[in-house]
Amino acid sequence: MQAEDYIKNGDFKQGKMRWIDDGRVVFLSENGEELNQEQDGYIPVLKISLNSTKYSQISQQLKHQANISFMNVFVELKPGSNYAKSQNINALSDTDWAPGDSWRAWIGVPKTRNDITTMAQGIKGGFIFQSKNFSESNWHTIVFKLQSLESKNAEKTLIISFPPGDGEIYIKRIWTE
Repeated sequence: MQAEDYIKNGDFKQGKMRWIDDGRVVFLSENGEELNQEQDGYIPVLKISLNSTKYSQISQQLKHQANISFMNVFVELKPGSNYAKSQNINALSDTDWAPGDSWRAWIGVPKTRNDITTMAQGIKGGFIFQSKNFSESNWHTIVFKLQSLESKNAEKTLIISFPPGDGEIYIKRIWTE
């Protein structure tokens, strides 16, 4: 199995197939014009409209070789022009980990105050998390290194989470290497 086979439909060309939770597929032009149906010159992207009081997320079951110890997950995304994290401290978690750090937990799925958090569920030790921040309304490629994947169970759940806020996040592609 090649690394690119771990994530299915990471370019959203098959709509939202294999992805669960929030968001819907729309089509964007290079200048950011959005359509609800496919048209030449427009690419499929997953649009996640943020909720002002709860976290938004997407997830997918991953199957990988049982003998790998880590996986790099790449997420190409951009915030919409009206993107803003919630300023309501009650809507945000108390989990305030530094961007780029990795954490382990035995139970539960923490929600951080960072712009994006990836999690792998089903690994040795429970979950592993990594958060990052981004800025501006440009396309960003964010890399997360999921470690400690070795186990008898070669199935994991990849979860990508966004904090409460306003506006949209557009995801162009998700892949592994």
